[in-house]
Amino acid sequence: MNMFTHCFIPQSFQSFMILAHGWSLASNRHTISTYLWLSGATSVKHFSRYYTFLSGRFFNVTDQLWVSVIAMIDQMIPGGEVIRLKIDSTIRKKSGRQIHGRDIYRNGAGTARQEYRTLLGLHFVTGIITITFGKHQLNVPIGIELYLKEHWAKELDLPFKSRSQLARELIDRVAKRLPHRDIRVIVDGDYATTFFLKDLPANVHSVGRFPIDGKLYHPCDPAQHTGRGRPRLKGQCIGAPRDLMHSLGGWMPHPEEAETEIKLVTGIWHNVFPKQQIQVVVVRRFNTDDPKKKVVEAFYTTDLRLSANDILDEYRNRWDIEIDFRDANAYYGLAKDQCRKYRRIVAINNFRMLMAASRTLFCIQQLQESETLNLIRYRPWYRQKKQLAQLDIETINREILQAQGIFPTPCFIQDVEEITKIKHGPQHRAA
Repeated sequence: MNMFTHCFIPQSFQSFMILAHGWSLASNRHTISTYLWLSGATSVKHFSRYYTFLSGRFFNVTDQLWVSVIAMIDQMIPGGEVIRLKIDSTIRKKSGRQIHGRDIYRNGAGTARQEYRTLLGLHFVTGIITITFGKHQLNVPIGIELYLKEHWAKELDLPFKSRSQLARELIDRVAKRLPHRDIRVIVDGDYATTFFLKDLPANVHSVGRFPIDGKLYHPCDPAQHTGRGRPRLKGQCIGAPRDLMHSLGGWMPHPEEAETEIKLVTGIWHNVFPKQQIQVVVVRRFNTDDPKKKVVEAFYTTDLRLSANDILDEYRNRWDIEIDFRDANAYYGLAKDQCRKYRRIVAINNFRMLMAASRTLFCIQQLQESETLNLIRYRPWYRQKKQLAQLDIETINREILQAQGIFPTPCFIQDVEEITKIKHGPQHRAA
């Protein structure tokens, strides 16, 4: 927690540490009142001061706190290694708390981009960075932004920002803090937009899903224009992935799937990412009976140094953020709110993700110093467990705190000193 001290005055940092204590002790119920109860915060100051702290000072320094986390991550990743940033939205399609009620959402990543779904709960855009240490790897959150539909933003007198714009703010925050590092952003097809890809920082490259109807063009050679009129802006059309799947030549076997071929194409996507060449891997499948596997898919990258297999491997690792969303709902307390105030919702969910990042970084530091880590100790039902889960991180953190003499504050069972005080108090004398 020392990396956050420069963001607060002593009184505010005390409130921050007390809330952090309560968050680390909470398990099933993640609310502000639970944090105050488990940490014994009301014995220090009135409970309303903690709500004021979250909506005030903490809300104002959220960006500075995340920059401190990014700086710590930079120290844990070797200098020549690429930083992999994965971004997605925490959208819930079937379940969730009905905060702000129900709403209709158009699935922009769908095949026809016209699929409407009824969704529940709060909607955040968040990012994670993967840290590899030894034989293990863990995902650390680096920021979270609340997405509001346009009519909600107008009602709250806030500027409307799309999911692509919110994701771009997360990228710019990391790129500004780490201009000396190569950053590879891995996203879903929902972020293949002009807002997201336009004017990317020089040290940032993107990998994501490419729409099967997106047309690619060869670069235009200005020297070929010799006549009158405006010179051509587009070169010869290469085609869209659903058209290229019928082309001949250039196909290679898929590295992992049977009866599947891939083709690497380089061109310019003028509709979204003009004046910049990208690489697109087209995947076509033969005789597929699995409804989850599409006949044709496409994936793009702005990094022309990557091979077709590298692009597929990078996008396959995007699934890490889906696992982190599951952990965020189970262990971080993300979106488990009972309030409707904008500043408080933003502050408390940023606080939860910030605590999750701090706990993960703390455990990585502790595990790097230990030589052995037995993941199946007292768990014989695991035969081949090789990677850490957030349940393991939570357990490790509690064991470390207990080893250092940090225990939960008694909420029901009174110790001897408190019983003595009550015995000689005014109630006892009145009796």
